Amino acid sequence: MTIAWSEYQKFVMPEVPKCPAPICVDAIRAAATHFLKETRFHHVATLAQAVTTAGTRSVAVTIPSGSKAWAPLWVNFHPASSTTVMTELVAKSPQDLDALVPNWRASLDTVGSPAYYTMRGEALIALAPWPDANGSVDYDFSFIPTPASTGYIDDLFNLFYEQVALGAKAKLFLQAGQPWGNAAIGAAYWKEFELMCAAAAVREDRGRANSIITTRTEYP
Repeated sequence: MTIAWSEYQKFVMPEVPKCPAPICVDAIRAAATHFLKETRFHHVATLAQAVTTAGTRSVAVTIPSGSKAWAPLWVNFHPASSTTVMTELVAKSPQDLDALVPNWRASLDTVGSPAYYTMRGEALIALAPWPDANGSVDYDFSFIPTPASTGYIDDLFNLFYEQVALGAKAKLFLQAGQPWGNAAIGAAYWKEFELMCAAAAVREDRGRANSIITTRTEYP
């Protein structure tokens, strides 16, 4: 279910009553985007995306409506010849792959069982080496709103409306030259918003549980 950005306004507008509604909505969307980038809260695991034939390099990420692909959390490759074998692919930059897998960009000279992946554009997972047999790829990907989105997933609103509203108010107060602008309040709100983002990111890394972890997961 999608909750409209305008639903957040009742938590923002009382402090910036002179702000036009469209500007307020833009600030809400921007705050939500920042929050989701920092926390990777909205992520979706997609299983068994077919690599259609041997020699197919790229797999397209399925993107939810109103979203943009932001970052992969993990990518696995399954050869079609086995129901039990799975390789967790290692994220690499294109420059790293130039050294590790020569000709990976546009040539079938280097084929085999994929060991690495990199992103090509927003939503293409490129495998290296190119698969030498049919198989499938599954992945977990995080998403953020598009600039044209009119709302976003209900979990964001239900769990984090206070954080998003605070980030929106910070952005609005930091708008110099506007009747509602107040740099001091904006800076204080933004600092608190960043702390909220960090706390939510740790909670997400814990699987939204209250257990104690010793290190934070490092995503590529």
